[in-house]
Amino acid sequence: MNNDLPYAPTNDVIFKALFSHHTDPDLLLLKDFLFALTGIYPDTILYEDREINTDYPDTKDIRLDIRVLVDGKIYSNIKMQMFRCNDEAARSLAYLCMSITDKIEKGKPYSQMIPVHQIFILDFILF
Repeated sequence: MNNDLPYAPTNDVIFKALFSHHTDPDLLLLKDFLFALTGIYPDTILYEDREINTDYPDTKDIRLDIRVLVDGKIYSNIKMQMFRCNDEAARSLAYLCMSITDKIEKGKPYSQMIPVHQIFILDFILF
């Protein structure tokens, strides 16, 4: 499904720019995008740090394309993947787990974890 356009929306820079405050100050495109995928139309969106770093030097860190808090109660992680890495399922699971545990404070009950919508957009056929 790769297209040959030099500036296709699957390009990492273009993809991020489509959903930024710079190109869409009211974030209408991102709100519509999230609504189409989740069925929830956001009233508020807060951008979060796209990098999730671990406290351990020998473990992987992750970098998402877009990471937002929707209406103060659901995180949405969005990742555009242009090339097959042959470990997409494990990678997606690792990203999701790190996203969930990144926001729960030590000593707090697990019931206070904030849900995460994990959205991977693949520019190739997975199965």
